[in-house]
Amino acid sequence: MLEGVAFNFADGVDVLTEAGARPKATMLVGGGARSALWGQLIADATGLTIDLAAGAEAGAALGAARLAMLAAGAGDETTVWQAAADPAPSSSPRRSARCWRRRLKALPRALSG
Repeated sequence: MLEGVAFNFADGVDVLTEAGARPKATMLVGGGARSALWGQLIADATGLTIDLAAGAEAGAALGAARLAMLAAGAGDETTVWQAAADPAPSSSPRRSARCWRRRLKALPRALSG
C-alpha cells in the first residue's frame, strides 16, 4: 500500500515535470515524517530529495503557520521556509522503486494485448 501511494505521488511529479515545473525536492510532514522508510519510499519513487523540518510531524499545523506568516506579512517565502526548516536528515532517491514503477505502469498494456 505504501508503494502505491508513493507511485501515485510520483505520477503527480510527472505531471508537474511535463508542465515544466519539476520540483527539486519536497518536504515530508505529518505522522509519516516520523518514518525513515516512508520518506525513502517517496524519494525512490519520485526521484526527489525528501527534506524533513524540525517539527514536521506537526503536519498541517506547520503549513497553516507558514501561510499565516505570509498572510500577516511576517516574511517572504524564503524567511517562512527558514523559520520552518531546521533540516533533519533527508532521503535521497534510489533507482529500484523507479524501475518497479515503470514495470507497474506497463502492466495494463501487457495484460490487454
